[in-house]
Amino acid sequence: MIKISILLLIALVAGSNAWSMNPRWVEWFSLPAWKRSVTNVSLPLHESECVFFRREQVLACVNVERTVLECPAVLNMTDLDQTMFSSFIVGVDSNESLNSASRFSLYPSLSEYPYHLVSKMGLRGVPIEFSLHDQVELLVFGVRVTDSSCFGQLLDMAKECGNENVVTLRSFEFEKPTAIQFTHLYVV
Repeated sequence: MIKISILLLIALVAGSNAWSMNPRWVEWFSLPAWKRSVTNVSLPLHESECVFFRREQVLACVNVERTVLECPAVLNMTDLDQTMFSSFIVGVDSNESLNSASRFSLYPSLSEYPYHLVSKMGLRGVPIEFSLHDQVELLVFGVRVTDSSCFGQLLDMAKECGNENVVTLRSFEFEKPTAIQFTHLYVV
């Protein structure tokens, strides 16, 4: 009982935390425990959330109606410090719409950095991009859903959220870009 209470407390803190998830908490999370906590109607759920479970190779998402969607997926963070990239906003650039999205941008929050960055940036002089998608040939960092019909259900879930949740991102340029947020994504 106490272990479940601690797990729920960690999930609540991680879900409301603007920074990335503490790497030590990752070992406490499992897909069944997460599903129990998000479907528990006594806990408030104010926004949708997604978690990529490395062990199970599953992207699990829940919306505010507590509908859980599980999709088989793979993570591509090759040559990156994976502990730095464990928390993202999932969305589209503000000049786009969730209604017409065919893939999502991932806006990372680096460890101990309380802001989300743009999805396209340079790393060691090489341009990189973070994305949540279902296209095999797309060479980007992020999460690829391997079942295209499941990804279609994820797109439908995003359309239900609307285009009202606009967030300001941080950039290494002078502009202050914005994005339309669908959900948060945690990699555990």
